[in-house]
Amino acid sequence: MGNVEKQKGTTHNAQGTTSTPALLQSLYLYLYLTFEFDVFTAHLTMSDCQGKSSWPELVGSNGGAAAVTIERENPRVDAMVILDGTPTTGDFRCDRVRVWVNSSGVVLRTPRIG
Repeated sequence: MGNVEKQKGTTHNAQGTTSTPALLQSLYLYLYLTFEFDVFTAHLTMSDCQGKSSWPELVGSNGGAAAVTIERENPRVDAMVILDGTPTTGDFRCDRVRVWVNSSGVVLRTPRIG
């Protein structure tokens, strides 16, 4: 079936669903924004980040308490407590510290910016 109406640049078919051009435009915008963000963050390294960047002294401590300490010592970061083995993204961010804990909530490895 052909297009039956065109309204404000969005094309609809007889079933009322958005046509391919509008979907492609949305996809293009999503990919453009994602690519621009990735290009900007892909070149960051720990040396580009400000403030304290790692906390080896917190290994063996309680994860929640470690997160509080990290955010107090570097207010530019958000510390997140994560159970070991949980899948995460591979992107690098100067405002994030992952605090890896075991099932008892004990920090397993050095929390670092990233």
